[in-house]
Amino acid sequence: MSGTYVALLRGINVGKSARIKMVDLRAELGAARIDVPVTILQSGNLIVARWNRTREELQTEITRVLWTKFEIASPCIAVSAETWSRVAMKRPLDDVALDDSLLVLNF
Repeated sequence: MSGTYVALLRGINVGKSARIKMVDLRAELGAARIDVPVTILQSGNLIVARWNRTREELQTEITRVLWTKFEIASPCIAVSAETWSRVAMKRPLDDVALDDSLLVLNF
């Protein structure tokens, strides 16, 4: 239940709609007591350092902040750091994937 999460925000900073500065998003999430020390470029993907409630509550809270503070309706998928690592380490295409920087995970 508690721990570190990767939060994936759908449709943030893609094209001209749903544009948001990550520094502003971090600030608003911090005000909502969501500890986000890291955002991933301008992708809308976040690392949540400490969360002591359920994954579903994290998803709901991030979605609420996006709507109330930025008027952006974007679903959030939160994945525990443990799950993220487990999936990333499976690497079924490792024998043909030669560039680790191009690793993509989908949830």
